[in-house]
Amino acid sequence: FIVTNQAGIARGYYDSDQLKKLMKHIFNELNKKNIVFSDWSYCPHHPQFTGFCECRKPSPKMIQKFLESHRIDPKNCALIGDNQTDIEAGIAAGLKVNILLNGSEETVKKLTENNIPYHAVSNYADATLLLKNTLMSRFSKF
Repeated sequence: FIVTNQAGIARGYYDSDQLKKLMKHIFNELNKKNIVFSDWSYCPHHPQFTGFCECRKPSPKMIQKFLESHRIDPKNCALIGDNQTDIEAGIAAGLKVNILLNGSEETVKKLTENNIPYHAVSNYADATLLLKNTLMSRFSKF
């Protein structure tokens, strides 16, 4: 699943239809490489433009929606994100692994200063290896 904050909608840079077309294109390209996402969700809000909302990360609401609707145990899940709010949302949702991909120095500093647990990687290959070693290792016994 993909959960994404899309403040550009609230700012008027693009609309929901344009985002949906882009995501359809991205999914089609990923499918060609046998990478499949079951579903996705987005938050179109931004606090400066639309006020507070319950869906914008770091709120875990979008993640929890998928976990509940698909009856998935969060301890069998991981989050890969590039921002502090992504990691915070994953932790709040109870996900087992929270991976920071190509996080900025500022993001790493904030996570470290706030003692927020995460794994840092610089590419998807490293993220895949980390997932294999953390999530999949417990299933290899069967």
